[in-house]
Amino acid sequence: MLKNTMNKQNHDIKENFELFKILFEETKVIQDEQIILQEKSNNIRWLEGNSNCIISSKKLKDLNLIIEKQKLDKKYHIKLRCSDLSMVPFFRFDSDGPAHRNNDETIPL
Repeated sequence: MLKNTMNKQNHDIKENFELFKILFEETKVIQDEQIILQEKSNNIRWLEGNSNCIISSKKLKDLNLIIEKQKLDKKYHIKLRCSDLSMVPFFRFDSDGPAHRNNDETIPL
């Protein structure tokens, strides 16, 4: 069972930090010319779309850009996920909400 770990420490990143740095720093290119947003299956107030991505330095099985947009508001989320690293997104941007810091000072991000 997959748990929502966006608020928890991701041990997969700790264990494979070199791959995380490559995924985070390298330029990513989406493979679809256009991303079509469709109703999100678990939340009718949101639309969702995704595209496979590639990076030049490494062959990866599953690197995805995920876009979510709220229907009635201008809120949106951008996520990057790579199953070679972790089953949860390794990057997330939310268009709303307060700024925050990583509380774990052992990994300087």
